[in-house]
Amino acid sequence: MIKSKPLFLLVDGHSLAFRSYYAFAKSKQGPLRTAEGVSTSICFGFLNGLLPVLESQQPQYLAIAFDLGTPSFRHLADPSYKAKRQETPADFIPDLANLKKLLSALNITCLSVPGYEADDILATLSDQGTEAGTRVKILTGDKHFLRRM
Repeated sequence: MIKSKPLFLLVDGHSLAFRSYYAFAKSKQGPLRTAEGVSTSICFGFLNGLLPVLESQQPQYLAIAFDLGTPSFRHLADPSYKAKRQETPADFIPDLANLKKLLSALNITCLSVPGYEADDILATLSDQGTEAGTRVKILTGDKHFLRRM
């Protein structure tokens, strides 16, 4: 039996967090919240999407990349980059912070790099993983991602 290469799963955390948030924000019931009013849409939706992938793919390596919410090199090159995007909803930020705490408690590596977006980090790690001899899979909800690759 030939042993296959180890799998390196890369996750676009910011993309999946936004998808999780808006999946519930646009529902009839509205965003998920605790009894105290703390938004949990991101934590619930993100883990509900990630855990089945981890179970089915069983990666040997895992990294989740997040944007920092600060300008990237693209903003410096083109001031109109993402200029038409809506402001991030106020309850998104604490929910994302709670997700990062939860992922840290689960001992899952989360990465952010000043001046770069999550997909830039994923592309770099993908190249490095391939060069190191791993199979690389990327989990993202970013509809523009494939056009950049």
